[in-house]
Amino acid sequence: MTQARCLFAAESEQTRDAGLRRDLGKLGCDSDLIFQSPIDMLWEPLEQEGLLVTRFFSPPYGIDGAAGRPGFDSRMNHLEDIRELIGDDLHQQTAKRMLDDRIDVNVGLVGIARPTGEDFPADWAAHMEKGRDRKILLMDEMTVVALINRHRRHLADEAWNCPADEFFRRTNL
Repeated sequence: MTQARCLFAAESEQTRDAGLRRDLGKLGCDSDLIFQSPIDMLWEPLEQEGLLVTRFFSPPYGIDGAAGRPGFDSRMNHLEDIRELIGDDLHQQTAKRMLDDRIDVNVGLVGIARPTGEDFPADWAAHMEKGRDRKILLMDEMTVVALINRHRRHLADEAWNCPADEFFRRTNL
């Protein structure tokens, strides 16, 4: 019995590893956030609003970019890439929020509280499924950026964002 269990476990690991290798070609994981102090100040707004995301002060047209000449990592270009997934109205609302209100978000920290925020994951998953067969850079993040227009949310200070974003603060913001 023990030998059979070991053989089954080995087969399961091989199957799982093959699946992971296959999926990692399509999936990128981002886990560069480590908390070094208490996060109590995030819990109350998360529970009240149901969704918590971090603000992101990235240049909307990219590094050294402008409306007519996008630069490296243009958030507006990334938003345009998901227009078909989110529709024209939501695209327009999101562009206005990013350009006029200067409210962009990064998924360096996302919190979802039940029951208040439980509609968000279903909305996000439905849009991700619509784009499953497309090769859209940052589809997961930009879909969050757009969908927060439809949901109650708390915008946490950028200080809670991942340290990699320091790069953007040293550019021509």
